[in-house]
Amino acid sequence: MKEYLLSPLVIAGLSTLLFVVAAGNLALAFQGSAFLDGDWWRLFTFPFVHVSPSHLAQNLAALAVSTVLAYELVLGPGLFVWLFSLSNIVLALAALAFFPDRYLAGASFGVYAITGGLSLTPNPYVQVPVLFGLLFGITLLGHVTNASAAVHVMGFLIGSGIALVRRKHRPMVFTNTNPSHGIS
Repeated sequence: MKEYLLSPLVIAGLSTLLFVVAAGNLALAFQGSAFLDGDWWRLFTFPFVHVSPSHLAQNLAALAVSTVLAYELVLGPGLFVWLFSLSNIVLALAALAFFPDRYLAGASFGVYAITGGLSLTPNPYVQVPVLFGLLFGITLLGHVTNASAAVHVMGFLIGSGIALVRRKHRPMVFTNTNPSHGIS
């Protein structure tokens, strides 16, 4: 369990530290036009920038839930970090093309990518098509009236796509090596 907690704790720690230091300052958030003007670091810092205490708290709660799901569905700490990191970069580059002046901030994009990746991870609990439909539906319902719905849905779909490509090149087979999962 310890290796599963390291990545989410680093994400939570960096998010909290940047919130305390930057206090809602968007200088580290991703903005396509600023990125094109040379602010390359925004591509890597925006997942850890949060604009309010409630934004930080919601993202940390969602990160905690995705961590538990990743552990239970045997996603693995390596794929957890891979999905979070790569999807945030892909999402920022997509946002650069579609809305270059909009700010992106927060860990929720990566969390939705992890959820998308989980939806396509074979597991002994729920069939993949059912899990994908359920988690995608929750993603859509959670953002029906929210202006940031497109980027959250994109995060989910990017995470699903990364998991699908990984699965094609490196099939994931569930092996119950952890007796704490309680599968009998």
